[in-house]
Amino acid sequence: TAEEAAPQYHGLCTIACSSRITNRVLRDIVENIESGAVPLLRSIYYNPTSLCNLACRHCWLSPERATAKSLAEERGLSAVEFAAVLDQAMPLGLTGVKYTGGEPFLKADLGKMLEAAHQRGLDQWFESNLTTLSEEMAQILAGIQPSMISTSLDHCQAEQHDRQRGRAGAFALTLANARKVVD
Repeated sequence: TAEEAAPQYHGLCTIACSSRITNRVLRDIVENIESGAVPLLRSIYYNPTSLCNLACRHCWLSPERATAKSLAEERGLSAVEFAAVLDQAMPLGLTGVKYTGGEPFLKADLGKMLEAAHQRGLDQWFESNLTTLSEEMAQILAGIQPSMISTSLDHCQAEQHDRQRGRAGAFALTLANARKVVD
């Protein structure tokens, strides 16, 4: 039952339905809930880190600004713990993981997490400012072929975008790294 399954997942991550939910999937979820069965789990929205390298004026999360010290001290799920969450969630119907944050590409062992999800055949998608994307991570993304990488340009003029993002050079970094993931 849902009551038996829920304690295993409490506090590990935020669980939500994919934005690509169809009427059929919605119908299945409603029928499962009404019958008392464990609800189908389609996706996990996972924040690998609560830290961010930018200070965006519009951010409703207000994440802590990432520093070398805060990144080293932050305690989140390890890649092994993340893989265990995936293994527990897959029997419930898990089909994908959305990585958001903070800035997900700041997580030191994110590559191992992405590989774990890829090895399990899970769909993966991202929300990122794309300013911290390394060459190594770009190669990992090319290998796992995520279904979506979502980023934003807040203005067509670099100065305006950078002011909104709280960091000079953010516009140029976002554009350069967007080219890495589409080429």
